[in-house]
Amino acid sequence: MNRHKDEINLSNLALKKIQEGALTELVDPYLGFDSDNEVKRMIVSVAELAFQCLQRDKELRPSMDE
Repeated sequence: MNRHKDEINLSNLALKKIQEGALTELVDPYLGFDSDNEVKRMIVSVAELAFQCLQRDKELRPSMDE
């Protein structure tokens, strides 16, 4: 209840953290984001896709085929 209004909704929280480059705040530390470059690369790729998929404008989101 003490979160900012932009952080109450999970998709809004994810968008905000991705835009801020704060992926460590979204990722479980046990995955090795900070210590394994391959894991970091994969998580960044997923975050980039998530960012596209969470856009409000339909035209900005990738199609299901993409």
